[in-house]
Amino acid sequence: MNHHHSENNEHVCERGVGLLEALIAAAILTFALVAIAGNLSSNLLAVSTVNRMDDSTRFVSETLDSLGSQSFDNLLGMNGNSFFDQANAANARFRIDMTATENTVDLLTISLKLFDQKTGRLLSNFVTQRSRR
Repeated sequence: MNHHHSENNEHVCERGVGLLEALIAAAILTFALVAIAGNLSSNLLAVSTVNRMDDSTRFVSETLDSLGSQSFDNLLGMNGNSFFDQANAANARFRIDMTATENTVDLLTISLKLFDQKTGRLLSNFVTQRSRR
């Protein structure tokens, strides 16, 4: 009977080792999944940032194209204007503040400042000149 009792102890010991191995494997898997989730979150943030940069670049390009079609006098009259990337300023993600000054006769300096509407942070500053045509 002692021999039978010894076999039961071996089975219990084997089950204990199996359970310990399973717990270690689960801990390693959990650690790996947390690391992967952290990297995924970081990658999603990077993609979001790149998309915002792309949107702001497109907005600046469209604004510059629109200003390029304006006459010298119209540009001078737009001094102090703000432009938004959405029809409704409350929904806008970006804002461009424009300053137009006539430095010399027939030479206009146009300054555009791009702001993030959510944070109010200045993202970029553009300066160009325009002569009367």
